Amino acid sequence: MSYAKQIFYIAGIQAFAGLAYYSPLTAASIPVVLSPTFFAIWRHHRLPREEAGNTKVATWTYLGTGILGLSAAGALQLGLCSLMFKALFGAQASDYMEELQRVTLENVSTEIIHARQQMAWTPGYFLGLTIFSYIGSALLEEAIKYFALRLAVRHARPRHEHEYLIYAALAGLGFGTIENTLVTYASITGDETTGMVALGLFERVILASLGHTIMALLTGLQSIRRDARGEKLSIWQVLARAVAYHGTWNFILMSVSAWNGNVGWIRPTDAGSIVLALSSVIALQVKAARDVSKQLKALQLRACK
Repeated sequence: MSYAKQIFYIAGIQAFAGLAYYSPLTAASIPVVLSPTFFAIWRHHRLPREEAGNTKVATWTYLGTGILGLSAAGALQLGLCSLMFKALFGAQASDYMEELQRVTLENVSTEIIHARQQMAWTPGYFLGLTIFSYIGSALLEEAIKYFALRLAVRHARPRHEHEYLIYAALAGLGFGTIENTLVTYASITGDETTGMVALGLFERVILASLGHTIMALLTGLQSIRRDARGEKLSIWQVLARAVAYHGTWNFILMSVSAWNGNVGWIRPTDAGSIVLALSSVIALQVKAARDVSKQLKALQLRACK
């Protein structure tokens, strides 16, 4: 598949998604949302041929994980939240589910805002946040990326271990890019201020895209040890590092949102909460990136046997 066709398929599907949601501003933001993808394509075409892998498999790994993987994750997460809230809150579970799906506090009454604060500031809700952050979000999403990696390896038959990282990174980037498009749409149509929309784009395009990719690379490195070099690692050992970083990332952000009296994720607007959230996740991401670098040096990637 040529370079031009890759851009056509990726940008075309993204543009269609934005327009399908009847939000021209979302469609207009797609070039920004796609910028990490364009960088990945450019970087991929500069790799030596023996390390570049199968371009068709790489492209469809990106698209399949983003569209099918994210759809499956969303459905499973909704079901998990429903069951978890019923177990934790009984008759009040429906109230939590309703508030969890709220993406903006525009035109919300003072009574509802007060009720949300009471719901968010409970031990049961923080227990639910912990379960969801590490299992419902991190474990599920990293498992989907690993499944996509395994599927890509099966079809591509890698000649070099570097290919594992290409497919892993594109699985993470595809998942993050489609997610970013949907979150951007929610931000724009939720009547957020221009400043908050811009902050959201920074969070999603820079931090979330890079975060999903780094977590996928952590899994890809463990996959090399397990699937390419034959080390006896369990699936949990393959996923554990990515799940730990990803789950902690989620828990930090959701806890900041809860501290501000919200059930689910509502972007904070006060400077203190914004700085706390951003500094925490950036520090976590730097540590994860160093972990990737350290493992790369230790593995010394080579041709597959």
